[in-house]
Amino acid sequence: MAAQAALARRQLGSWLAPGALFSIGWAGLVIGTLVAAPDYRIWPGVLWFLLMTSTAHLGGLLAQGVLRHIGALRPARPALAAEFRYRMPLIVLSSVLGMLGLVVLVASQGKGPLALFSPTQIAKLAPAFTGARYTDPDYEEPAAFLLLSVLLYFAAYLSGTLWAETRSWRRRLVALLPLFVVTLETMVLGASTAFMGLLINWVAAYLAARLCLGKVDFVVVSLRNLLGGLLALCLFTGFYLLVHLIRMDAFQFVDADRPPVSSRFLLAVARNQYVGHVSAFSGWLANHWDAWETPGLGRYDFAGPVGWLGVRVTRSPEAIHVSADPDEPVTNVYGLFRPLALDWTLPGSALVLLLLTLLASLAYAVVRGGRPRAIPLLVWYYQMAVYVTGPPFTQTVFDGGLVLFGLYCLFAVSGNATGAAVNGCGEAPHPPA
Repeated sequence: MAAQAALARRQLGSWLAPGALFSIGWAGLVIGTLVAAPDYRIWPGVLWFLLMTSTAHLGGLLAQGVLRHIGALRPARPALAAEFRYRMPLIVLSSVLGMLGLVVLVASQGKGPLALFSPTQIAKLAPAFTGARYTDPDYEEPAAFLLLSVLLYFAAYLSGTLWAETRSWRRRLVALLPLFVVTLETMVLGASTAFMGLLINWVAAYLAARLCLGKVDFVVVSLRNLLGGLLALCLFTGFYLLVHLIRMDAFQFVDADRPPVSSRFLLAVARNQYVGHVSAFSGWLANHWDAWETPGLGRYDFAGPVGWLGVRVTRSPEAIHVSADPDEPVTNVYGLFRPLALDWTLPGSALVLLLLTLLASLAYAVVRGGRPRAIPLLVWYYQMAVYVTGPPFTQTVFDGGLVLFGLYCLFAVSGNATGAAVNGCGEAPHPPA
């Protein structure tokens, strides 16, 4: 898989090309599973992963053929000066409204705004929200909180584009505002999905904006990136384990008789969270590759939005053991490819991925040419490529934030022809925000 990813990078010209990014992401995930969890079985899933990364690679090559046929395949150079109007005020306003959503959330548990700044109160709120989610299948957070969270995820997209094009520490501090708010939200809810989802949205927008600025590639293997990646992994693992401890009431703020949580169990939980879905999908594929199921036609990939339409979808499948050790945690996360297969069948999911990669690769060519209005479509694919634990569009707030970002890029992003770029999308060294 690593060799196939390297070939995709060579043929498609950049790791930011959708087919290459998808390939290197899954190759890294499989290698990480072999290193961190050698007891996890990944056969026959690894064959399907290779088939799907090769399918994404093929989608990129087909896009190149289309562009060459219409005469649009030429050396890319940014040709427009992108102006993201009202971006910084929108980031600040949306982050403040996201914070207001947290006030609404804690009020649903009878707490006031000051509870958000009390470690003791947060340690009591997280187990309460976790218990509600896992014991009541019909539980939903307050609608006002969800609506305001959409604005927070919208701010994350804007912040990623801002970080890509500025070195000003003041502007970059503004770009971190959504991450500060979602960190607090994650602690209160006891759900790392909130932080991980927003971070992926932020990074996807950053990569797309970076491409538009003329930075068409990056080095995957280097000492700096290796050390930075290890540091980021350690920091996130520490944060994830802290959230897990809080939601389990490990600090005994709710139940003083709760037994302590061992460090071995916590590390097993983290390993399961990172790569357990690889083994879970492999087990599911071994038992279902030849079984016919009625296609869901989008019900599983878009479980959140269709739920608002009254369609009931089982969003938490059965939990299984992915390790031979019975003391290891179970998982009910099966990754990206299981919902795709349930919606479109196994052969159909490969065709869907091919078409999505073809479409995203065309958007990639447009963005690489310096035209920012195609950024949302490319971001949509980048999210799918990076959010490997499941379809990124099962969460309504994620979808709503992306829709707002798409409308923003359509109506509030402008470009002025400037010829060759000076610093990115033809902008001056300090573009208007």
